[in-house]
Amino acid sequence: RRGSYLSNLSDSSILSMTVKHVRVLSLHTSTKNICRLASGDLRPILSSLEKGVTSLKLLDVKSLFKHGRKYVLFVLHRLLDHGSVREVVLRRNPDSSFLSWLTSRRRGQQLSVSTAPETSHTEGHCSVVDDSDLRQPAAKRLALDMEENPEVFSPADHCPEGQVHSLDFEVSKCQILNTVSHILPTWLCLRTLHLHSDC
Repeated sequence: RRGSYLSNLSDSSILSMTVKHVRVLSLHTSTKNICRLASGDLRPILSSLEKGVTSLKLLDVKSLFKHGRKYVLFVLHRLLDHGSVREVVLRRNPDSSFLSWLTSRRRGQQLSVSTAPETSHTEGHCSVVDDSDLRQPAAKRLALDMEENPEVFSPADHCPEGQVHSLDFEVSKCQILNTVSHILPTWLCLRTLHLHSDC
């Protein structure tokens, strides 16, 4: 009977039941599925991940950003700023602009704000600027211009800021000197830092 019950459930129903138990989320090369999390259809799934995930592992950033960069950034924003993530593991990141954005998710950082004037400031309703590729209208507006101005990618002014307590980064020595070292004095909630560099 149990097997029959599960066979009658849709994929989204099974996903909804299981996702609430996820504590460690690893993102690597399934860019298309990650982008789907930014759509309205899977927003409840993303909301559950925000509540439960405490450890976020980005194991191949280079592959993550091959397609749908702004949607991946939106999902990461939701997990880091609206969610419960306290540990971030970063691997294969040749992108210094993304590292700058990631290290700005900390208390005390002054973020530039860019929101549509008609949007209301309701907690948890930010969205991507153009959701047409995902067949869902945008509910809120984020400044997602990483390509032109990477430091300006920022949540709406009502969005909370994340509190990451542990970082495990695989970065170049240049990135350590130019990016990571500058943010450490103001990252007040950081408790653990691991830096790996082979160049």
